[in-house]
Amino acid sequence: MKKLVFFCTLAAFALAGCDKDKDGDAPSPKVITAANVGGDIQGVHQVGIDLKGPGAVKAASAASIAVRADFVNGGFSLTLPAPLNDAYLATISAMFDGDDMSGLSISDAKVKVYGIDEEEFYAFDDSNTGIGNVYYGKGNDWAVGTARVGFIYVDRAVTLTGVVKKTKGTDDTFALDLKKGWNITHRERKADVSGREQFTISTTFETTGLLWKIIGKDSRTHF
Repeated sequence: MKKLVFFCTLAAFALAGCDKDKDGDAPSPKVITAANVGGDIQGVHQVGIDLKGPGAVKAASAASIAVRADFVNGGFSLTLPAPLNDAYLATISAMFDGDDMSGLSISDAKVKVYGIDEEEFYAFDDSNTGIGNVYYGKGNDWAVGTARVGFIYVDRAVTLTGVVKKTKGTDDTFALDLKKGWNITHRERKADVSGREQFTISTTFETTGLLWKIIGKDSRTHF
């Protein structure tokens, strides 16, 4: 998946505003607050992400939102916009195009999603040039036990459970209970099975050992 209990407050990782919206109501923006960010912070001016519609790779005119937050005193507060319109969303089957979804159960096949994986937040210098990646997680080089936090937006409440066998040789086991709007996800590397890399993606996870770090271009594999 483009590269998930929901917590209102996490140590060094806070989301402002626990939604109590009914499924028919518009979801609220989500605020990601990070303090004491470690790693390659020299020269970092802002932190952010470019949200792009499914056609962004092929068409320069595709929907795009540049989300930025100033990096101040070793931290930042970044707001993910909501609601997202259909120009940014894709079906589950489109996200897993070409992969074996036969082992995946989806409670509502009409759901549309936007996924943010652990490699899509960037650090920018004062000229808006990307100088590294921003991670919240633990572990190194995706060895067994490595974990990263991501986000997924859904246009309705939905659950995803089961396994997707990807053509690139990985098996992703999902245990997602998603509310309408933005959700936190947790991806963890497990021991290989029959030569295939194994990952779990869940909305229920422990925060022990998870840290914010900025990984510069020259050392981005080391967390």
